[in-house]
Amino acid sequence: MQYIKRPVTRILDGDEAINALRAYVQELEVTENNPELTERQRAALARIAGALVSSLEAKQHIEVQAQTLESVAEQMKKLKNTILGIFQETEQEEAHRNPTTPKSQQYSQLQTSLIR
Repeated sequence: MQYIKRPVTRILDGDEAINALRAYVQELEVTENNPELTERQRAALARIAGALVSSLEAKQHIEVQAQTLESVAEQMKKLKNTILGIFQETEQEEAHRNPTTPKSQQYSQLQTSLIR
């Protein structure tokens, strides 16, 4: 058994990989008269490269959406904590003025509804 030495290549990701694949497709289109590949082989390689480009672009899009969702979730958490903090302060002020008001029950209900 004879081993084939594979050349060391750089690992491409994101825009670099997309640009490299697009350049590869263009090279396949330019070398149509190359006898090493049949037209079907050339078309198959171009389709595979195109699918890889689409996949990488979709991955980038999903990553951006995930970052946006994480940011929105963090903002919502801060907003919830702010609202609950204001409500607790108001409840404490009212408890000092009128100790018989059952605001703690209202607070529990509001907290439960905001958590959902």
